Amino acid sequence: MRSGCQTGLPRANRGHNGKVGVLGISLGAQIASAASVGRAEIDALVLVDGGFPNGYSQPVRSLPPLLLIWGSVDRTFPLSIGRELQRTAQQLGGPVILDVYEGGAHDFFLRSGTRNAGAAHQSAARLVARAMGRGLRHVGVLETERVDSLTPRARRGRDTLDRGSAVRLR
Repeated sequence: MRSGCQTGLPRANRGHNGKVGVLGISLGAQIASAASVGRAEIDALVLVDGGFPNGYSQPVRSLPPLLLIWGSVDRTFPLSIGRELQRTAQQLGGPVILDVYEGGAHDFFLRSGTRNAGAAHQSAARLVARAMGRGLRHVGVLETERVDSLTPRARRGRDTLDRGSAVRLR
């Protein structure tokens, strides 16, 4: 019996275009991030309030186009973890967006019907839909929405934009 998670992805079949998007929330984000490292067949990765598992020691040479969704007051996985993951993705040269939801606690994404949850769901769906439709293999797709979606507070320079990445305060 083997422990761990199966990371094999299904081959494209009739009715499937072969593109894969991965979404992980909290502990699921830890599994999703670890399973997505170096996987060229993953076209989009969305991590919500969670990153690599504690003590993750495998070399990270590449990540899929990445959307990080974080609550600003998450105490389980503090925002500093999201910012560090954003820096890691930037250093690897991949497209990354960090969406920060003001006042969002650790479980805000799961609280359907709230403004923050609805906006976060739409952001995740947009990234995955683009990846499934167009491949999202270059920074340009993310860059087209980064400045327009920033709040005035972020535009004033409170947060910085680097190489196709963004911090969006909601």
